[in-house]
Amino acid sequence: MLPVARSGGEAAGNTPAAGRRFRRNADESRGRNAGCTQDGEPAVFDPAVYYGDREADLAMTELFGGFLDRFYAAYREAFPLAAGYPQRRTLYNLYHVLNHLNLFDGGYCAQAERMIEQLLAELKG
Repeated sequence: MLPVARSGGEAAGNTPAAGRRFRRNADESRGRNAGCTQDGEPAVFDPAVYYGDREADLAMTELFGGFLDRFYAAYREAFPLAAGYPQRRTLYNLYHVLNHLNLFDGGYCAQAERMIEQLLAELKG
């Protein structure tokens, strides 16, 4: 495992959090993704929930365009990021770029190579 990955997560003060990945299909749960609590309150079930590092989702928001600067400023004010986030962001996003390379062919190869070279250079540096 890369040291950059080990320096993040719980060691950097981040605890895993419930997050949400992009839903592929609203009807993944046998055609029903809504219901009611015992008290009759409406509830929505998200079949794509996961438990992981909040930085993984934040990193992905920066991969393909990102949000407005004020979003990131407010996020960092509410939930400061531990040192080393830029390296972890690259590492988290490398997974998605490699996945896109696998799915959509060569257009992502150069981007993946640059990301790998950047991570290796930072590890040596």
